[in-house]
Amino acid sequence: MRRSRVEDVLDVLNEMRYWFFRSGGRASIEQLWCEAVESITKRELQSNRFNGRRSAENCIRDACSRRLRRVESAYDFKCMAAKWLNGTSDSMRSVVYFEARSDPERSLVNKFFGILPVSAATESVAVAAAKRRVDAALFRQYRGRYHGVKAEREALRGDDS
Repeated sequence: MRRSRVEDVLDVLNEMRYWFFRSGGRASIEQLWCEAVESITKRELQSNRFNGRRSAENCIRDACSRRLRRVESAYDFKCMAAKWLNGTSDSMRSVVYFEARSDPERSLVNKFFGILPVSAATESVAVAAAKRRVDAALFRQYRGRYHGVKAEREALRGDDS
């Protein structure tokens, strides 16, 4: 069964987003790329879409680099994906939207990118993850008695507010 290049690209981006959040925003873009390709390759081989592992990996990589008309290389794709994941650029959405050839594909792209990769706040994912770790450590330290901890939490995070 042949899938559109938009679906393949969205699969890769979805997997990259999954691994990005799973790592707390600390994984390199190369690690995210490798995990995404590996995961999709396994899934597509199980569904018998491809004849072999090498064929599956090449097709998935090509969907994100050579077959996207506005992306010159896998390196460019990874750079755009990194900016999208960090919330600093929306160029990935426009590149994928440009590839959509039908209304259902454009709807799929809009639905996918409607989910923000980072919170609407200006803080980065890594900062938000660090705050959650500090909060969780303080919560464990005080065994659920969270009152009176706000000043200590802010001191550990370096907040002046």
